[in-house]
Amino acid sequence: MSTLITCYNYLSLNTLTLTSIRIDGNTMSAEMIDTFLSKPFPLLTKLDCKYSTISRIPEIQTLTSLNCSACLGITSIPILNNLVELDCNYCHRLINIPALPNLTSLNCCECFNLSSISELPNLTVLDCYRCARLTGIPLLESLTSLNCGECTSLTSIPKLQSLTSLDCSGCTNITSIPKLRSLIELDCLDCTNLISIHPKLYRLIELDCCKCSKLNSIPLLHSLTTLYCCSSINLDSIYNLPNLTSLNGKLFISNRNINSANTKTSNCKLRKNARIYVD
Repeated sequence: MSTLITCYNYLSLNTLTLTSIRIDGNTMSAEMIDTFLSKPFPLLTKLDCKYSTISRIPEIQTLTSLNCSACLGITSIPILNNLVELDCNYCHRLINIPALPNLTSLNCCECFNLSSISELPNLTVLDCYRCARLTGIPLLESLTSLNCGECTSLTSIPKLQSLTSLDCSGCTNITSIPKLRSLIELDCLDCTNLISIHPKLYRLIELDCCKCSKLNSIPLLHSLTTLYCCSSINLDSIYNLPNLTSLNGKLFISNRNINSANTKTSNCKLRKNARIYVD
């Protein structure tokens, strides 16, 4: 259990024995917090200072978990070599995530001025939703889950070969989804400039490509079972998906495409029970 640090006890606590602390942002001023955190913390592994007026994160090298979300005074994160989890969402003045060699989980969503993320070799989960100035995702070899929704400055997704879940919805400048050999779930809703999805997504099971107005067809994705689709997708490309069992959304397709698809043989499991809505 974390020790709550308040304006009433911050001067009297023995910091040499503390392992987990939570700063009370309602009662402590920035000066009080800085005074308290300037003391030695040889055993501290967890620091929770969310919603506080802290202006600087101390370089406590024993830290494995740091939550500084909505700390509007923070401009940088120090290099903390043992840090495993970092939650810095809604830190509006933060512009960079430094190299943190042991970090596995990073939540930096809605850091509106964040422009770069350094190499993080052990990172497995990254949530950078609505980081509008982020221009690129580094090649994170261990990453399995990425949410970069509404990162409108992103123009591409790197070839992250361990990635199993990708949410790039609202990334209006992305034009293609690359070959991601481990990908299982893909949400590219409202990617209005998306033109193509790589056909060699061999493990992909679920795809949401609603409102992708420039995407004309679905590649032959052999493992796909669930498709959310409401743009001008060629119906033939859907009926060619052999394991598709669930189709959701309104398809804006032509009667010509329907007639063509209905006259062709297909192995699509969806055909018997499909409900297709046509405008």
